[in-house]
Amino acid sequence: MSGGYEPEYAAELCDAIGRFDKLRMVLLTSTQPAQMVGIFEFSFGIPESDFERFKSYGIELEEGCHARFGPCLRDDYQGKGIASLVMPHMKECARTFGARHIILWGGVIQSNRPAIAFYSKEGFREWGVFHTPDGKESLDMILDL
Repeated sequence: MSGGYEPEYAAELCDAIGRFDKLRMVLLTSTQPAQMVGIFEFSFGIPESDFERFKSYGIELEEGCHARFGPCLRDDYQGKGIASLVMPHMKECARTFGARHIILWGGVIQSNRPAIAFYSKEGFREWGVFHTPDGKESLDMILDL
């Protein structure tokens, strides 16, 4: 995520959720004017494509048991320890909603070694490689809570 998002944009993103299975948290700076630093989103519904892809790895996903997690931190805030501070709260949030496992929403681009290292440090395990609709090689990772 890059750019100077304003709190109004953050509010717009949160208001855009029209489904019961989503939870979106927005991280803002404490400075004035506040800037959006990141978005951390859960989806507790699982699309058929994820069921099929994970089944090919020998994993049976279950709604209510597996949560999809889509973290996004602004480029200029990466590598500063912010995600490491936020992740324990995200894990607890997923547990609060009954999840026992977190999968990365859309995986992580295979060439993004820093992201893969971060997720591995947080306890995510690599499961399989797939290609996104635009042809990028991505890695599925799962965290057991």
